Amino acid sequence: MKDAPRFGAFGEFDGYVRRNEYGVIVFYPAGDTLRIDNLVQYFRNGEIWGINADVLRQGERGQQRWLLSRSVEKTFAESLNLFLEFMRTVSNISPPYSVEMGIQGVKNWMLVINGTTLASAGVMAEDRIQFRKVLNTIELKTQDKLLLEFFNMMYDQTGHPRQAGLYGFPPNRR
Repeated sequence: MKDAPRFGAFGEFDGYVRRNEYGVIVFYPAGDTLRIDNLVQYFRNGEIWGINADVLRQGERGQQRWLLSRSVEKTFAESLNLFLEFMRTVSNISPPYSVEMGIQGVKNWMLVINGTTLASAGVMAEDRIQFRKVLNTIELKTQDKLLLEFFNMMYDQTGHPRQAGLYGFPPNRR
């Protein structure tokens, strides 16, 4: 309970912490509503599950649906590192770690490369992207490699490859 808040709620570094029958949950509401936008459930068995609805909601543009690649990449990169750090320092669980990440509900969404300008990478062909991998180490370089595989899967859905070095990722970590 005392350690969970500093690891945030999958994209938000604020939120509410509650004990539940499974362990501890950290969640962040959607504005001034009773809906939950982001959450992280820390299970007693060491599993960590995160859900972020906000990363999709950011792309709702009336009739158009945009998957904002910069937001997705930033959220996943920051959160993976925090989840692994929680495993190591709070749960005291050593690698290997089984990591699963994905995006659901994005068929026909436009994958948008966003920054100073907007560009379309194309339209998402599948409704779901699901990725699993085992990490034997939590070194940042290893995390970057895993994340890049996932991000490339996201771009592969559009038929257009991800630009090398997009958003400065992966950084040059030695």
